[in-house]
Amino acid sequence: MKIIVVAGSPEQVSPLPTGDYYIGADQGAMAIIRQRLPLYLAIGDFDSVTPEEWRDIEKSAQHVEEFGAEKDETDLELAVQRAIELNPDEIILTQVTGGRLDHYMSAVHLMYRFQRQYAHIRFQIRDTYNIQYFLPAGKHDIMRDERYPYVSFFAWERGMTNVTLRGVKYEVTNDEIPLGSTRFTSNEIVASNATIAFELGTVLVMHSREDEKKA
Repeated sequence: MKIIVVAGSPEQVSPLPTGDYYIGADQGAMAIIRQRLPLYLAIGDFDSVTPEEWRDIEKSAQHVEEFGAEKDETDLELAVQRAIELNPDEIILTQVTGGRLDHYMSAVHLMYRFQRQYAHIRFQIRDTYNIQYFLPAGKHDIMRDERYPYVSFFAWERGMTNVTLRGVKYEVTNDEIPLGSTRFTSNEIVASNATIAFELGTVLVMHSREDEKKA
């Protein structure tokens, strides 16, 4: 089961990823409604919606949870918590990368925390040009996707050791990715799938593509 959690960033993803359930965090509920997708849950403080939009949300959502503006959790965190309760195989966060950078960084840290806590669920952040996710130490297959020709690897919580990359344009064997390194930016998968293996740390993987208008 795949759940799509849509936040309220100005960056519009068109169309939204295909999923079994759609959860809208605050203004994200309107993005789901506008694309005529079934809105399972609308959740948040809804401080960014107009009275007319609020009426649409109440009419369209199967469930609505309204919170006060002063709370410890972000609207996105509340939405992901509800998605986890449905015990899905995959949760995709979208419309989190445009607009304010503090909200984007909050979403990345949120994905990192929940991926560590719920290892049986695959978490991703997606937008028009990127897919992001975390992988723990070990060996992992990374599938090639023609829509996103570039793949980058960033050490997250600490430096990564004994890193081996196969099936990419720039392969390495028993190398390191230090924390803060940009050396592993913009690699390319040249086989049907690539592999990454490493012993320590966590890697943030980013699949990316160019803006077709600028390419």
